Amino acid sequence: MARNLLHFLSTPLVLLGYNYVSFAALHILAWKGKSVCTHDICGKTGLPSSGEVSAL
Repeated sequence: MARNLLHFLSTPLVLLGYNYVSFAALHILAWKGKSVCTHDICGKTGLPSSGEVSAL
């Protein structure tokens, strides 16, 4: 019961936070342009070749 009440009361705050982040991101994109849209995670420069062993 208490958990459901907590979820019910926190839902508007979570939705407001989510919408604020989306709103801010959309305006940053509109203001600064496509140059802020980067996704460097898929870059292969940081991956070792098949013969290398990392020295951890």
